Amino acid sequence: MLILDDICIAKTKGIAAKDVAETGKYPVFGATGLMGYLDTYESENEYVGIIKDGAGVGRTNIYPAKSSLLGTMQYIFPKENIDIKYLMYLLRSLNLGGAAAGAAIPHIYFKNYKKSMVPECDFEKQKLISKLLEKIENLIKLKQKQLFSLDELVKSRFIEMFGDFFNGDSKYPLIKISDVVASKIERASKDFQPDDLIRYVDISSIDNKRNVIVGYTEYIKKEAPSRAQQHVRINDIVISTVRPNLNNVARIHDNYNNIVASSGFCVLRAEKIESDYLFGIVSMQPFANYLNSLTTGANYPAVSDKDILNFMIPNPSNNKQKEYAEFVKQVDKSKFIVQKQIEDLQELLDSKMDEYFG
Repeated sequence: MLILDDICIAKTKGIAAKDVAETGKYPVFGATGLMGYLDTYESENEYVGIIKDGAGVGRTNIYPAKSSLLGTMQYIFPKENIDIKYLMYLLRSLNLGGAAAGAAIPHIYFKNYKKSMVPECDFEKQKLISKLLEKIENLIKLKQKQLFSLDELVKSRFIEMFGDFFNGDSKYPLIKISDVVASKIERASKDFQPDDLIRYVDISSIDNKRNVIVGYTEYIKKEAPSRAQQHVRINDIVISTVRPNLNNVARIHDNYNNIVASSGFCVLRAEKIESDYLFGIVSMQPFANYLNSLTTGANYPAVSDKDILNFMIPNPSNNKQKEYAEFVKQVDKSKFIVQKQIEDLQELLDSKMDEYFG
């Protein structure tokens, strides 16, 4: 066995976002991707970059030659006879994000993990390992693109049937969301017994790229939940009203009795409207843009439930709503298959990472 310090070298350069220009010769990357350009560069060769401070801490990727990183990221250079892709996957296997320190701004520095034990592996085997892992990862990316295309198909069908009402081109009269949803959602504190198993929906429960619930936090109720928590049921739509997770939206598909939405969520329970139709509206980007334009508060920018309930939406016939809902249902079947394929591929990738890196 070796230690990580034996196979790579770390470097940090304090480039600030304010010093990066919109145009220039050489790219500068940050946690969210390309940030701008400089007329100089920090690395002649390609390298591994890792986020060492802030959101996404521990995330690792390969960056191109003749480029630079912001100061919130760290360069990791492979030593001689170390394949760069192998090094990237090895770093990912260390799960550095899970070891990040700092309550307000999480961080992970090379000095914290450079003594990590890593397997000794000759260069040719490294190339074989990285090639296999990359192939699995590329298949996952392909399936994710298929999911995105299916989502776009649903949005296109919506506009075809009901008009682009976000841009003032509605084919039907407009009504408020409050006119078609339950006026009141029961509070969780009244519904559960002390030893009930509660499934708890919070921001971490939602995959904000796919607008689905990916898991619940479970606990046994020993005391009354907060009055701010709401008892949600199958087909209820939950929308986050607080930044930075504003407009994380999902629909409850599970028929459990005891699901609670945390504070910071607006719950929509369709009563005089098809749930699929309403969900199609609030999961569109223009709706997110609308909410973003209404946020108030310096420390914790947020919107109110009233802002959501006052939003005007087209009011087509029930048959039209059902036609759209049936279309969504068929697309959802395809999405379910693709998502299962992604999960299987991810499981395969994780098992191979375990096999190769321990």
